[in-house]
Amino acid sequence: MRWTYDRSDLYRAVRSGDVPLVEEILDGQPELIHERDVGDRSLLFWAALEGFNRRTTRYASLIEILLDAGAVVGWAEAIVLGIDERLEHLIREDRPGVTSPDSQGLWPLHHAAACGAVSPCRRLLEAGASPVVRDRFGDAPMDHATARSPWRMMPVMEVVAILREWGVEIEAHHAVNLDDPEALRVALSRCPSSLSWRDAAGDSLLHLAAVGGHARCVGPLIEAGLDVDTAGRQGRTPLVSAVLQGAERDVSEIVLELLGVGADPLVRDRRGCSARTYAEQLGRRKLVAYLERDG
Repeated sequence: MRWTYDRSDLYRAVRSGDVPLVEEILDGQPELIHERDVGDRSLLFWAALEGFNRRTTRYASLIEILLDAGAVVGWAEAIVLGIDERLEHLIREDRPGVTSPDSQGLWPLHHAAACGAVSPCRRLLEAGASPVVRDRFGDAPMDHATARSPWRMMPVMEVVAILREWGVEIEAHHAVNLDDPEALRVALSRCPSSLSWRDAAGDSLLHLAAVGGHARCVGPLIEAGLDVDTAGRQGRTPLVSAVLQGAERDVSEIVLELLGVGADPLVRDRRGCSARTYAEQLGRRKLVAYLERDG
């Protein structure tokens, strides 16, 4: 007797890149190709997110299988997969879609900015997309273009330049993400209240610099009056946030920069752990040495 699969089985197979299982499921139950998850995201979208982005193309064959099985290519799919001819068709045939949010509260331009899709960004703006529209989380296209995302590790300067051509200003948190101290000074001068900016989790501009390793932006933030030991999510200082990134990359430069402007390595977060504690737990001996010397 043939095993019957459901939507969750297919989504797990797609997200894990299990091509044989995806083929088996769709061969027996081809109607599942049109299923969407609880967040109303398609199989194509998840395949792209997990394995066909600026970091990797390892799911290219899986995406071809989904397309051959009849997957619908909507706005988000056309943008994240880089199917320009489909995007052009949608712009011609579904003009209101250019300026309409999807079920996630994201406009096509938000998707394009998040992916760093240069040509789609320009095309959508020319077709009438607002360069400053906010999604349901309050983020504008420039927020997506300058922040790290599942699609890429770094800002895409071409997208940033396009948005600036359309009159979008670089705000303080954009400047930090861009590791641009001069733009940061300009933004803080233009809007001093932006020094109190916090993200949805409660982290400050200094936490943003710490997590991103943007050592050049630390000085301007301290000069502007930001407390080097200001508490963010879970009571963590920027120094703690920097050290916690040490499991992923070398954060010596940002740690030394924070210590140099007076960060206290002994301040504890809500878990009762300090920067030194985390460095020891992570086995980052070089960081432990820096923190012990300063502490």
